[in-house]
Amino acid sequence: MPPMLRDYLFEFEDFQWFPVQWRDYMTDCLRYLNEVSHAFDPIVPKMVEWLRAHDTERIIDMGSGGSGPQVRMESLFRKAGYPVRITLTDKYPNTGAFHRAAQESGGRIEFISTPVDAAAVPHDLKGVRTIFNAFHHMPSPVARAILRDAVESGAPIGIFEVVEQRMALPAIGFVPIGVLLSAPLIRPPKLQRLLLTYLVPVLPFFTMWDGVVSCMRVFTPRQLERLTEGLTDGNGYRFEIGRLSPGIGRPRITYLLGWTEATAHA
Repeated sequence: MPPMLRDYLFEFEDFQWFPVQWRDYMTDCLRYLNEVSHAFDPIVPKMVEWLRAHDTERIIDMGSGGSGPQVRMESLFRKAGYPVRITLTDKYPNTGAFHRAAQESGGRIEFISTPVDAAAVPHDLKGVRTIFNAFHHMPSPVARAILRDAVESGAPIGIFEVVEQRMALPAIGFVPIGVLLSAPLIRPPKLQRLLLTYLVPVLPFFTMWDGVVSCMRVFTPRQLERLTEGLTDGNGYRFEIGRLSPGIGRPRITYLLGWTEATAHA
């Protein structure tokens, strides 16, 4: 697959040399903003329907960052009458955030503390795979490899994004403000987080850069269709790609669902 324009952009937190603590502070901030915005709440009914169709309560979350929206999602699944167990994974695990998510969920959220490659998921990790607001980090060949691995494993996969290309310009202002306002509210409190936010404002800068680039790199529905071309030929696997529009003042959710027809119940 030829590279897309998005593949020439980069986010600092994707680099192995980027300071681990800075990356963790940034993902902690994104997790907090996800929680207070309830951005992914509208997708829960569709996910419950999808999980029921596959008769599974196990979610393997990939690219979990600072645990993303998973604590809130787990709670919403229980309120919807469909309790799940979630395993958090990441290429660069934020183990501190993962521990907190496990505690806050009463053990219904688990995690793997070693790196997990979303394009080569270990065979013992069985369940529905999910990626929340992290698929845009992947270069196109890696994104396609993630989808191919799900197809070849016969594993259902759900990808959900609430960032869009049209949000890039507003993000220049909104993201630093979000970092400045949220830093003292994120638990547990960290003195270094405050120093890197207010005294030497590296966190607002790097989070703003990565936030803007995230918007520019996110796959459109048409680009997702291109990624899936040729992956489902004659193997009984299928994809559904679309956008959910929750209403005025709420971000649209771009989603991709993939599953093997033989494992789904009508």
